[in-house]
Amino acid sequence: MNTNAPMLRTLSLLAIVAALLAPRAVAADKDIVETALAAGNFKTLATALTEAELVETLRGDGPFTVFAPTDEAFAKIPRETLASLLEPANRAKLTSILTYHVVAGSVSSTDALAAKNAKTLQGSGVSIALRDGRLRINDSLVIANDIECSNGVIHVIDTVLLPPEPKGRKVIGVYVDHASSVVRAQLELPQSTGLVITRLVDNGNAKKAGIKRYDVIRTINGRPATQETLDTAKEERGFGGLVDLTVVRQGKPLHIQVPVGVAN
Repeated sequence: MNTNAPMLRTLSLLAIVAALLAPRAVAADKDIVETALAAGNFKTLATALTEAELVETLRGDGPFTVFAPTDEAFAKIPRETLASLLEPANRAKLTSILTYHVVAGSVSSTDALAAKNAKTLQGSGVSIALRDGRLRINDSLVIANDIECSNGVIHVIDTVLLPPEPKGRKVIGVYVDHASSVVRAQLELPQSTGLVITRLVDNGNAKKAGIKRYDVIRTINGRPATQETLDTAKEERGFGGLVDLTVVRQGKPLHIQVPVGVAN
């Protein structure tokens, strides 16, 4: 008879408890960006943060909680869509997506689960739940949690989180009319193209971007300006994306980018 069996069982139980209570990973001497770069599987995230000019923010004092998608998570996004997001014209939209992965404060997985939801820096909330024994942020699976950094904590996720689209129709804050035949002739515009700004929405994105009444839109995202190409551009760029306009003002062409907003 082994008289040491109860003691061995106790020691084994203590070892299991200690393992469960131990931090999953610790990199507290590095900030969030340095930790992600050192891991080697967040290259796309690092590129996106650079394009959105958020690197210095996440190297700041914080603290921050980051739900960090791996390269494999970004690979689930169609290549053309991802390439478009990384273009300067879509910086606002990219920033919205990335800040949807960041929460103010250092929130452990235990605290996050207890809270059930969290408001992100983007402004919208994420849900946090345990489903089938696995921790999830919205529908994304947490594959590594509580990676401590000098300015916060990282929870690694397997799918990129997409913020909810604001409800309403997409707008840039202008009212337009088709250019007359005289205006088209003066500006040498193709037949049935050219849009004249007839009115600007007060405090709208177009007015803030520098568009003026009676400007003539010549091209929209490089295509001849029509009502159809304007509507298509707003849908393509989506909320927060930039619509590229070439306008003519007093005979001079100007290139202006206008963010897409929403209106009820």
